Amino acid sequence: MLVDIADAAIETPDGRVCDVIFPVAGKDKLEAIVKEHRAKGTLERHIYQVMRGSYAGHYRRILPKLLSVLEFRSNNAVHRPVVEALDWIRQAFDTGCRVVPRNGVPIEGVIPPKGRSAIIGKDGRINQISYELCVLSQLRDRIRGRNPDDDLPKDFEAKRAAYYGAELLDVLKETALDTGFLDAFETSASRVTLSRGALDRRLILCLYGLGTNAGLKRVAAGCPDVS
Repeated sequence: MLVDIADAAIETPDGRVCDVIFPVAGKDKLEAIVKEHRAKGTLERHIYQVMRGSYAGHYRRILPKLLSVLEFRSNNAVHRPVVEALDWIRQAFDTGCRVVPRNGVPIEGVIPPKGRSAIIGKDGRINQISYELCVLSQLRDRIRGRNPDDDLPKDFEAKRAAYYGAELLDVLKETALDTGFLDAFETSASRVTLSRGALDRRLILCLYGLGTNAGLKRVAAGCPDVS
């Protein structure tokens, strides 16, 4: 439809809308398009506000611990700004500031132009929570954009059976030993009575149950000493 409207406008640049555009796309159809566009924008804003509220009120507290055990690197100049933004977040998180000066904050290649008004105030300062959420969204998109085959070992085809033989539990245990990521989990209770070893074992089993869709009940049923 847009092409038809453009063709009509080019052919009769001095014509009236009712004479040139409406025969191609009627007034009712154009009104429906505008209404749909505005409704979509309202929905997107609502989703963003809900997501931002959840992040600021809950998920944000685990970000420093995650960034302390995860290292992101890229040799691609296109992705470097996002990596630099993550480094900036690591350093700025403990300041406690919700609004920060723009100086030194990675902007280009991190914040899409259409989203800058929600992050950069009229005074030029950065809303830190909105910036963090933007950086994490960019990181998600960059990771999703990778071809998984590029991350396979070079000898994967020759040793496919051996690689497939690796158990998820072993992967989780090795990752926990290498990164200490289990320390990032916090209890909602007032105290913990389990030993560190027992707690780590249960956390790994929970992750295994969720990661394989086996479910927590089935995993617990296979481990008599775990409830």
